[in-house]
Amino acid sequence: HKNYQYLNPLWGQLALESGIINKLRFKGNFKAAYKNGNRNYIKDSSDDATWMLIKLLFPSPTGILASNTSGEYNFGNFVKSPHIVALLLQYTHSMRHNKSVQRNSILPMVGASRVNSRYLLKTIERSVQQEKDKYSPHFTEVVILAFFAHHFNEQFEIWQLLYDLDKLLDENIVISFPFSYEYNNKNSYKEVLLDKENAQLLNYNIKNPELLYNFLHFYSYFTPYYDGNPLMEFSSNSIRGFDRKKNLFDENISFMDCAEFTIKHTLNLLLYDHESKSFNLDKFDNLLSENIINLKNFFIIQPANKANNSTKEIGEEFNKVISHMNKENDPIKVQYLKSGNEIAVSFDNFITILAKIFSVKLPERNNVIVTQWLEQSFDKVFTAINGNYKYFFKLNITEQDGKLYGEVAVDVYQNEEVIFSFIIRQLLMFGHFHACLELTYQKFIGSIVLEDFVHMIDHFTEPHEQSLLLLYNKISDFAPYSEY
Repeated sequence: HKNYQYLNPLWGQLALESGIINKLRFKGNFKAAYKNGNRNYIKDSSDDATWMLIKLLFPSPTGILASNTSGEYNFGNFVKSPHIVALLLQYTHSMRHNKSVQRNSILPMVGASRVNSRYLLKTIERSVQQEKDKYSPHFTEVVILAFFAHHFNEQFEIWQLLYDLDKLLDENIVISFPFSYEYNNKNSYKEVLLDKENAQLLNYNIKNPELLYNFLHFYSYFTPYYDGNPLMEFSSNSIRGFDRKKNLFDENISFMDCAEFTIKHTLNLLLYDHESKSFNLDKFDNLLSENIINLKNFFIIQPANKANNSTKEIGEEFNKVISHMNKENDPIKVQYLKSGNEIAVSFDNFITILAKIFSVKLPERNNVIVTQWLEQSFDKVFTAINGNYKYFFKLNITEQDGKLYGEVAVDVYQNEEVIFSFIIRQLLMFGHFHACLELTYQKFIGSIVLEDFVHMIDHFTEPHEQSLLLLYNKISDFAPYSEY
């Protein structure tokens, strides 16, 4: 709506995809903290209010952009609904227009620790005040919307945010949705894939939605992920365990699922067919194992357009694939921490799980250098999953108590050319285990016509819409971003 264009969720998504939030969080205006000679990201600090807002919303304790942590008072852990984000944006809007909004009226609704929430609101105030000296107009809202885009994954949640913003900012707004819609009933909304015919659905403060569609879809990729934000923290959700015998979730088991999601996204990368823009498991039709059947069922629930979905529901569905994989006479077994659930972090476990899913026999480990064994295992398993690619591995591995930790960098080749690269990490840090995946490079397929780019910029000329330039990192040439 008029006067509220800067609250469009698009700007938050663009800020993520461009990598500017990641860049500011880890290379911005702050003092890096260390513990025993190692980076201690959670203790980073700054006098820059906007940077502090980014850190509060993306605490990222392992050096990977993350809105959730296992910390008891982490703000992201309390944000279960887009309504919380709408409240923060309403508060920001009120600060700009000198409208009275009592912090105490928002704190209970925000739901987190009152002390932490109060500090968050004060940080928003300071960020708004310093914008004219340090950042582009409405960059505070961009940061909050980036948190929304990172934290939520469904179109339904976008409409919830827009609905809440309409009601919070202007009670006189007549809300009109292009479909039958009930706020808390996800079944009332059928997700719509963006194409030229329904691009008008995005006409929420967008002057030319068809041009927007063409612009954002001019490129395609060899992976199901957008380029720009190279560090991907896929999940830190606390999910329920799964009881395979009863085919039910186990309410008595819960755990953080970063190791499970690292495996899921490795499979996303290897199974994605960029020509059909879908996951291709056709070559495994002759494998009738329970593991393959479970995997195929999962990819029905999570198609390629939802590859970066990190909701609790998706985490629990994927756990159905990799929980309780051990059979009585298995020569090698997956290590679980909780009754057939919560896979242990280590490269031994990681490669064993993939081998079990695709019925691959791993090389013998006896009397072989561990790094040589691991590299051979990776090559054999990855080739079995997708033999259309060639793989080059660079290992940085340590062995502790017979288990392998560290990182494995992977270059994926097609026709003698690297088409994408990623790093798998299985880490033991400060006595805590963590697993993650970083997509470091992917090749563009296609090119953009300069005239189309200029035409698009002509349609996005408002000051707050500088955020669109983040998509092409143009704003990185200017202060304050150029400093980082």
